[in-house]
Amino acid sequence: MIRNLRNLWHKLTAPHTTAALTEANAQLQQEIAERERAQARRQAALLRLSAELAATLDEAEVCRRVVDGLH
Repeated sequence: MIRNLRNLWHKLTAPHTTAALTEANAQLQQEIAERERAQARRQAALLRLSAELAATLDEAEVCRRVVDGLH
């Protein structure tokens, strides 16, 4: 992923035509959108797990819910 961003940075900073810059910008926007979706999935998983953990006080039940949530 970092390599992709580095390549895009070089494409954006090197002298190019407008079409090349537009393509590089579109690729960069796609990379940003993919990272945002991945972050949203991680945050949703953490929210579900925290709700499960808050719903119980029994240690064994907490462990079971953590394992179920990670599965």
